[in-house]
Amino acid sequence: MNEYSVIKPKWSIVRKAQIIGTLIGISLTILFTLLANRSHPPTVVHGYDATAMSESTAYTLLVGLPTIILCNVFGCRSLMDAADMGTTHWILAEGLILVVNATLSFIVATIVGLAIKERSSIGARTSGTPKRG
Repeated sequence: MNEYSVIKPKWSIVRKAQIIGTLIGISLTILFTLLANRSHPPTVVHGYDATAMSESTAYTLLVGLPTIILCNVFGCRSLMDAADMGTTHWILAEGLILVVNATLSFIVATIVGLAIKERSSIGARTSGTPKRG
């Protein structure tokens, strides 16, 4: 190996899972936020009963529920109040939703990565050549 060769670091399976999971979480948050804020008349998801909600409301709840729960727990309910799209309040709320969902995706991906690492290490310890005899 000469002095100019580059040593490429190897990423662990946990780090790969964290990056992939966080990117998936951010992408899905942005996708559902765009679906929730598209500018055509809302359609009803369920029938005409009392539990009916529009697609926009359903997507907003799907994406924003973890943030809404955290805001209620910490007492900052006014942050998640309905605001017009494009205002500073709306941008702050959507940014908070993005950060919370990315953090939750990171945590879930870390757990999955650790489980995969543990499973692969168990497989490596138990695999081997069987003894003949």
